[in-house]
Amino acid sequence: MDDVTHGKELENVLVTDQFRPGWMASEMLMEEPMCLIQNSTSGALQVNSQAVKILEGITQPVVVVAIVGMYRTGKSYLMNSLAGKRKGFSLGSTIQSHTKGIWMWCVPHPGKPDHTLVLLDTEGLGDVEKGDPKHDTWIFTLAVLLSSTLVYNSKGTIDQDSMNKLHFVSELSEHIKVKADGEEEEDSALDTEYISFFPNFTWTVRDFTLDLEIDGKEVTEDEYLERALMLRKGRNREVMEYNLPRQCIRDYFPTRKCFVFIRPASERDMKQLESLPDSALQPEFLEQLDKFCQYVLRESKVKMLKGGHHINGRMFGMLAQSYVDTIISGKVPCLENAVTTLATKENEAAIKEGLAYYVAQMEEQVVFPVEVAVLSEIHGNCEKAALQLFMQRSFKDEDQKHQEQLAIEINEHYGTVLSKNKSTSQETCQTLLTQLSADMEKKLRNGVYMQPGGHELYMKDQKQVLESFQRTPNKGVMAEQVLEQFMDSKKAEAATIVTADKMLTDVQKSLAAERARVEQLEQQRKAEEERRQQLEQRMRDVERSHQENIRQVEAKMEEEAAKMRQEMDRTVECKLKEQEKLLQQGFTEQARVLQEEMDRQQKQGKAREEKMQQQLQEIEEKEKQRQHEREEKEKQRQHEERQREREEKEKQRQHEREEKEKQRQHEERQREREEKEKQRQHEKEENEKQRQHEERQREREEKEKQHQREREEKEKQRQREREEKEKQRQHEERQREIEEKEKQCQREREEKEKQRQHEERQREIEEKEKQRQHEKEENEKQRQHEERQQEREEKEKQRQYEERQREREEKEKQRQREREEKEKQRQHEERQREIEEKEKQRQHEKEENEKQRQHEERQREIEEKEKQCQREIEEKEKQRQQEREEKEKQRQYEERQREIEEKEKQRQHERKEKEKQRLHEIEEKEKQRLHEIEEKEKQRQHEKEENEKKVGEATP
Repeated sequence: MDDVTHGKELENVLVTDQFRPGWMASEMLMEEPMCLIQNSTSGALQVNSQAVKILEGITQPVVVVAIVGMYRTGKSYLMNSLAGKRKGFSLGSTIQSHTKGIWMWCVPHPGKPDHTLVLLDTEGLGDVEKGDPKHDTWIFTLAVLLSSTLVYNSKGTIDQDSMNKLHFVSELSEHIKVKADGEEEEDSALDTEYISFFPNFTWTVRDFTLDLEIDGKEVTEDEYLERALMLRKGRNREVMEYNLPRQCIRDYFPTRKCFVFIRPASERDMKQLESLPDSALQPEFLEQLDKFCQYVLRESKVKMLKGGHHINGRMFGMLAQSYVDTIISGKVPCLENAVTTLATKENEAAIKEGLAYYVAQMEEQVVFPVEVAVLSEIHGNCEKAALQLFMQRSFKDEDQKHQEQLAIEINEHYGTVLSKNKSTSQETCQTLLTQLSADMEKKLRNGVYMQPGGHELYMKDQKQVLESFQRTPNKGVMAEQVLEQFMDSKKAEAATIVTADKMLTDVQKSLAAERARVEQLEQQRKAEEERRQQLEQRMRDVERSHQENIRQVEAKMEEEAAKMRQEMDRTVECKLKEQEKLLQQGFTEQARVLQEEMDRQQKQGKAREEKMQQQLQEIEEKEKQRQHEREEKEKQRQHEERQREREEKEKQRQHEREEKEKQRQHEERQREREEKEKQRQHEKEENEKQRQHEERQREREEKEKQHQREREEKEKQRQREREEKEKQRQHEERQREIEEKEKQCQREREEKEKQRQHEERQREIEEKEKQRQHEKEENEKQRQHEERQQEREEKEKQRQYEERQREREEKEKQRQREREEKEKQRQHEERQREIEEKEKQRQHEKEENEKQRQHEERQREIEEKEKQCQREIEEKEKQRQQEREEKEKQRQYEERQREIEEKEKQRQHERKEKEKQRLHEIEEKEKQRLHEIEEKEKQRQHEKEENEKKVGEATP
């Protein structure tokens, strides 16, 4: 076919825009063949991109049948017959080669549903117009590499000339590499492991006019082929040249078949063969053609790669592209490199497909917010299905790198889903609580709860809100934690209402505060239990994922091992048949070499099984290590979350303490105002009395005032001096504090510099240490800030107290001398009351601190107990898991060992029996031959004696 003849093939090939499985029945049917591998303008081979695009849409396994042979021998007619079409591959009717490059025709397989038959018609060999002698070699090599059945088409008979034309077979070792660069190959022979994936070989002989008889005995077509492939004994050059193509065919193609065809029509009708009806063709030719088509369609297998992996159209297109690119680069196609490249692309595509399936299924099945157990079950099912999808498509993932990558990406997406579930649940619960508590907020704004009996009404409304919240379904995983935050935010509000409710006694208020504290602790326990359950479920998810990965890896490796054993058994069976033929023909040396090769292959098979077992153990160990690392990371993440929550609670408690302090200060200021009001009233009364008394003693008072002013001036002077000294002292203290802070900052900068240098040397370990150091510094700064805050508050209190004291002293100085004793007594009583108040306040603070400390100790004890229980459960579970795994490994290993020993004994016994049988047959044949020779010798001797007697009698 030239480009002019087939310029419209792309218009006649129907393809869909989207490729999907199961297309072959009607969606993407190729009405005509199209070129797969063609010659570029520069003469180099290139793959047709349109053909590759069609192959990408074929997701079914492909059965590939390729035909090669000399030009003008009728190859295209046979391929059209296999397609079940009268027309398709162009036949041509001139002396020129009509097919250029390699043409492809994808049709539904007539005998195997859900399979695609790919027919490859190749350019005729030996065309004198080509010019490049290597072109035919590469065409033949590509046909061998791409096909699962190779048909060699020739004319006339199978003679030495036919063998000479098939010299491409003897050159295969020069144009196909089995191992990658750096690996050894034995001489020029292809590894038996790869020969098992070479195509079946079918030799078709056209225009056959001889009788199938040898030495007057009728033989079959296959016997005719085997007779032509028989070797000659000897080691001279002529014998070796004679045996070379025959030996190569016997070695490379252990499965062989032969068909002979008579001329289908007369010489005149041959030019229009594709348009002739069946009635115009020879009946014997049609019968031979039907046998050929049935055999090829029945016996042709799916194209496979190393490890027994079936390939589909997409993989077939990538394989063809890889081989052609290698040839263009000037290198020799390598089976192992091609398989590795194809495996990498398929495995990467399998990761994307598995992850896309997981994401799509999770988005379809998960409705947020959802309970953690339901989400875990959905995740497990989707992950299992995604892994199965990955396993179906992936192959040669020896280190499980791609499977591990899929597991990591699935786990990352699952973490995103968990975060989204938490945030959605939190928003839902907050919205619900806002709606339920809207009536309480309205009453609070209107002051309903600030009236007598308001606390009881407040608690009743709050209880209704909590009960309604608990009854509402589908709140998600953050219900208890959001409820804890809600109750925590209502503590100050409830305390204010309790204080304002004048119907409650002090005991009832204390009981109410204690009851609120107990409820808060209970809610904290529920929230902590909810977080613990989430952590345990996450651990169970990780363990289940680990077990599912191990299970699917074991199943995949068992499947691959079974395929490899099946292929090895088939190869050994073919080799045994070949060995038997060699022994029958007397080639004991070749049979011995073949036996050594089979023994070597069996050793390689055992080594592969041992390596596979070792890989499985390594996978389990690596998976355990990764499992442990994931658990440690999850624990670290949970610990950080709990740390952040504790910090948030501490901030909340700090805020509450500040609010309480503000409330206390407000009450103190209120009491001070009341005291001042009483004092002013009392002062008015005293002033009235004093005025009357002053009128009587004005003169004495004037003198006393003068003395008093002098004393006051002196006292003020001393007071100013004390204040100046105090200011100087405070200034010096602040200066010392600034210097201490500066030194502290300098030390911190030096420590950070040392830490940075240390981190550069230690990397990952130092990152963690830096994070812990940073947290410690933040906590220390927070503590120092709180201490400085407390110091400032204490100083402010002291200053306020001193100001009040000075005010009282000023007022006291203005009073009469007569009231000094009473005033001193009153001041003493006031100081006593203040001391008592401060003592009560300190006692109250001590009690609050003691309660807080006890609560924190109880909380730490609860956390320690929970951690201890969790560690004990994990240790026990790991121990039980390890014991189960060890027992299962031992049992599987013993079973496989027994199976291997039984099979080895069986094969050894069968080989011995066959060897004995062959030796016995050879001995019997040798005895028979010697007996016949003896009988002939006796007969000859007897005839000689008879002749001598006749001569003696005739002599006078």
